[in-house]
Amino acid sequence: MSLLTIFTFIKDLLTSVKIVKDLSGKSQVQQVTNSTVINNFQGVDKKVSTPLLLNNLQSKLRELFNSHSIEDNLIVEFLKKSIDDKLNIPASKNSNLEYIFDNLTDEHIDKIVNIFGINKGWLFDRDELYTYTDYYNNVFSFISFVTEKNKIEQINAYALRIADFDFKDKSSYQPLYLILRTPIITIYNKTIYRYYHISTDWRWNYWRTRFKIKSIFRLFETPNNYLNIDGKTLTKEELTLISNRNNCPDEIIRKKVMNAWFPYDYS
Repeated sequence: MSLLTIFTFIKDLLTSVKIVKDLSGKSQVQQVTNSTVINNFQGVDKKVSTPLLLNNLQSKLRELFNSHSIEDNLIVEFLKKSIDDKLNIPASKNSNLEYIFDNLTDEHIDKIVNIFGINKGWLFDRDELYTYTDYYNNVFSFISFVTEKNKIEQINAYALRIADFDFKDKSSYQPLYLILRTPIITIYNKTIYRYYHISTDWRWNYWRTRFKIKSIFRLFETPNNYLNIDGKTLTKEELTLISNRNNCPDEIIRKKVMNAWFPYDYS
């Protein structure tokens, strides 16, 4: 092996490493594996796994997309269809997340935040992913909120509780959690959803909670206010994850087969 071959390899390796900076100007880098083709010492093309360097904001964007079932290879498609149809990303760069995110403007970021309904501060580790909306003892405000949303969006609602419940047990904490979701766009037969966390702090083993939920179900079953509400059962661990406003509930809602229930069955 010649010295020239070694020198060329080292030079190419060094120039392939790009350190990107976040908005504060600090180099905050996270390594993500990315397959690429490089030359080995024998001059033969070899496919290896090399680190992809993303700054903190870019890593957060990737996490946001992936948690909403938008895999890396679908990010450009989603951006062009939902954010900016004139986004200039050549086909050869569709899998290059550094290049993709480097081409996003502040306006693009704001549109992404708005379309997913998240807090912008979460992208900079300053806030929770979802906004806290408390409708405890305020059923009519919740109904008004959903009714207005339902005029412009196709809403599905999920009333979630743990599987092992006993509504006669008044001492244990048996929470009931509400999740709303609306479709954003369909990409290759996969629908991407926006989620709303509805915090009520209701307890399933409290008769008034069951009465309120039964009222909500009944009201939305009327022709003028129809809303598709599914009652679902989760494990305690799943409910803890899904009720955390820093977690997107998409994976559990989308993939888990859950048994339906209705509040008037247990009133």
